Amino acid sequence: MTNTLIFILSLSIAVAAIIGVIRFNKIDKSYYPFIFSVWISLLVELTTRLLMMGGNKNALAIFYNVYILVDFSLYFMLFYNWKLFGHNKRISLLIGTFILVCWIVTTFFIVGATTPNYIFTIIYSFALVFFSVNAFNKFIVNEKGNIFTNARFWICLGLTIFYTFFIVTNTTSLSVFQLKVSVAFRRNLHEINVFSNLLVNTMYAIAVLWVPRKKHFTSLF
Repeated sequence: MTNTLIFILSLSIAVAAIIGVIRFNKIDKSYYPFIFSVWISLLVELTTRLLMMGGNKNALAIFYNVYILVDFSLYFMLFYNWKLFGHNKRISLLIGTFILVCWIVTTFFIVGATTPNYIFTIIYSFALVFFSVNAFNKFIVNEKGNIFTNARFWICLGLTIFYTFFIVTNTTSLSVFQLKVSVAFRRNLHEINVFSNLLVNTMYAIAVLWVPRKKHFTSLF
């Protein structure tokens, strides 16, 4: 699979991004972090392509390391808006602080700012999969109606699929595992990840379509 084809398939996120632009002023604000994440993902795909064509590996690594922190932060805000952590702001603050410390330590003291931080990528991917599964379980128990017309269902399913594959592909990218995994296996795994990304982008587009409208409150007086 050529890099050009991989890039073209990655642009499938543009469908969700365009729908998000069209529906942005009408949707519930609690879903804004998800919409922002979709837009940033499209921007990342375009910027990454330009940096790869320019051959600037250091800039690409720095850009990637900043993106993974932003990516986690937006989804963390989304789960916070969904009250996954209850009404306890202290727990949310502790989780957010812990992840931030992990990013700082791994980026600046372990791998270096100009090297892709696969260690943190694995950590925050595990966290997002854990959050998604828990949010999905809460959703199944508390929500009624058709799950296929609920944005939370598609978002949680998409996050679980994408970041599970993300964990596997990034684990094989760590130097400690590269010698134990053949180049052919890593290539095949990467191609599977490309198609899983296409599937997840489709789920995100469906999710944006089903994001509920803003809630309007009227005064009794």
